[in-house]
Amino acid sequence: MSVRTDLLALDQQALEDLGNRGLFKRATRDVDGGDGQTITTADDGTVTATAGDVTTVLAPGVGLADTNCSCGAPGMCRHRIAAVLGYQADQASGGDDNGEAGSEPLVVWSPGDFTDDDLVARFSKTTISAARRRLRRGTVATITRPTDQDRVPTVELESCTVRFLVPHDLNYTSTSARAGTDDEFIVLAVWAFRQADEAGLTDDTATFDVGDGDGAEGVPASLDRALAFADTVLLEGATNLADHLLVSEPIQQVLETDGLRWPLEAFTDLQGQLDDYAERGALYSPATNADLLAELYARARGTAATDEIPRSRVLGSNVAAEASLRHVRLDGLGCRITGTPEDRLVSVYFAHADSAAIYVLRRRVTFDENNAPDHRRFLERVLTARATVRSLAHGNLVTSSAVRRANREFRVAKSGVSQSSVVPSAGAWEKLPTPLRVDDYDVVATSLRARAPRLVRARILAESLHAVRVAEVLDVGWRPGTQTLGAIVADEHENVARIELRYDGVAPGAVDALGAALTDPNLRFVSGFVRLVDEMLVIDPIGVATDRLIALDAVDPAQAEIQGLPVGRMPTAGGAHGEAIRTALDTLADVAHQGLRHLPTAYERRAEASSKALRAAGLIGSAEQLDDFISALGQFRSEGDPTEATHAWVDTRIRLLVAAEAAGAA
Repeated sequence: MSVRTDLLALDQQALEDLGNRGLFKRATRDVDGGDGQTITTADDGTVTATAGDVTTVLAPGVGLADTNCSCGAPGMCRHRIAAVLGYQADQASGGDDNGEAGSEPLVVWSPGDFTDDDLVARFSKTTISAARRRLRRGTVATITRPTDQDRVPTVELESCTVRFLVPHDLNYTSTSARAGTDDEFIVLAVWAFRQADEAGLTDDTATFDVGDGDGAEGVPASLDRALAFADTVLLEGATNLADHLLVSEPIQQVLETDGLRWPLEAFTDLQGQLDDYAERGALYSPATNADLLAELYARARGTAATDEIPRSRVLGSNVAAEASLRHVRLDGLGCRITGTPEDRLVSVYFAHADSAAIYVLRRRVTFDENNAPDHRRFLERVLTARATVRSLAHGNLVTSSAVRRANREFRVAKSGVSQSSVVPSAGAWEKLPTPLRVDDYDVVATSLRARAPRLVRARILAESLHAVRVAEVLDVGWRPGTQTLGAIVADEHENVARIELRYDGVAPGAVDALGAALTDPNLRFVSGFVRLVDEMLVIDPIGVATDRLIALDAVDPAQAEIQGLPVGRMPTAGGAHGEAIRTALDTLADVAHQGLRHLPTAYERRAEASSKALRAAGLIGSAEQLDDFISALGQFRSEGDPTEATHAWVDTRIRLLVAAEAAGAA
């Protein structure tokens, strides 16, 4: 009798990937509850499971969703999963004892071993052709090879994640893409592994370009048009740009047509800043406006591809704007609320364990000045999927109607609200994969040092957000001068990190909630944005896991536990370097805000003071770069040609932003 090694290889995670967690639980209840299931295995390996009046036939060489089941359900059903569980139990208790699923020795293999003949035999010609078109356009892939921690080879593509659940078997794969496009991504994932194998990329994880990409050189014409608009913003400033606002719309269209995803995202955000200023919105920021201008110039300069930062990654060449996701379970990590009581931006963060990615649900909510609710009433406002701000921020989301943007922001489609549910989260972040879960502070610190500058990285929201395990809280203190709660925590390897949270009136319960959690003996994790400051890991927290998830910004201040914390013991992170860089960046941001043409005569004195502060902090190169801009500005005032002043401003802004990121001052 043939043993079905493919069925024995399907553990709980694999079965949930092929179906969903709900189907797995129902199938488990059926089997454990003694539903009278009988299992027979034919000589050719065909497994037949009978339970009541339902018969399921698992034929060899056929994917689980394509097998025959008399229940009549299209695709996956609980009976198919129950048949697998019944077969595994039958094998474990019978003469052929193979143990539990997933208990076998690690199989080290690569999906790149599949040949094109294997792909043609499994998939249609239409699917192969569609995959080849995607390959010609080029994309970025991150492959993860089998390890003892995760035995499933995985490929994260720009649009979805593909998992190969059974060694050497194409019938058992799962993707986060919608049905109808999933097969072409499986083919592309095979080719990605094959390319990595041929290139000798043998590390557990590797990120690289797959396919041909755009094959172009130089700055694309559409990006040149965006830079011309940026030149105008620098010359006139956000305060004087009303007549130019409509010019940007066709630029967005040509960037979209050329497939330049990251410049398009940056340009769209720039347009949002300018619109917000024109409408006196609360989310306009001179610093953000200046940073977006610098990013456009930096990405244009980054079109000169290097091995370290390929051109396609700088431009986001042909990255899909959106991708629909299959049935996904998202684990809540907390939220952030910014803005003013009349104009609030809510960002709720979720971890998708299967793809080791963070997804962000964002909503901007505005009110009339006299009708803005207090924080408690705002938390009860429905945000999406019939769930309130409070329940989403403190919960896990299960949905079959998520649509993900390229930057990992997502929305729940209105047509699929009934297919979504929110349940309270217990903060079980120990189940998250690395690198989402941080157990060793030195590991994440090393990854932060190795990153390319933010100005040319993929524009992924929450790329620095992690669930950080806390083994011990060493110290806690309150700095009244900056309204900041600080703490020193340690991991189990005795590495230390600093937690810092500044009070914000739009989230009035956050600081007290964090203070209470830091003294709670049940504290296990802190979720937050991480950066390095003076070589120490600093965490800007959004949530904590004790015996439950506490989303700090979504805590009602009336329910927060007031803490009597020691005052003044926590030093401010950043030191003189960070302060000098921030001051210089603020000085440069005024140029993009007011415009080169409209700067007051006293501006040079302010810039010279910033240059002096940079020198005092030992940042001589940055000071000299700022001096060059001051000189070019004087030349512009006397001669009227803004070209040199524009170039000098861009050079200085980019240099200082890179320095700020390295110093943890960004």
